[in-house]
Amino acid sequence: MRARTARALPGATVELAYLERIGPSLGAAIESLYSRGLRRVSVVPAFVAPGGHLRNDLPRILEGLAARLPGLRLRLTPAIGEAAPVLDAAAKWIARRTR
Repeated sequence: MRARTARALPGATVELAYLERIGPSLGAAIESLYSRGLRRVSVVPAFVAPGGHLRNDLPRILEGLAARLPGLRLRLTPAIGEAAPVLDAAAKWIARRTR
């Protein structure tokens, strides 16, 4: 996912981060970007459906980062799984594999 996204966004810095169990954590990834001079960061949750992470954990983490890192501008997009083109692609993928 990181490599494909980086190819789609030439010149952008694209990093993957995780909320639990494996790293880098979202906080560590954003702190690393910040330490490299990046001040505008878009966070794109790669979740299929909204849940506790999107409603609770993610906003709490982002608020904490914004409070600790002066000048950091965070943009949180909707989860990938909420986008109509992604849902359409998933439905087509499922249909092809279940016939």
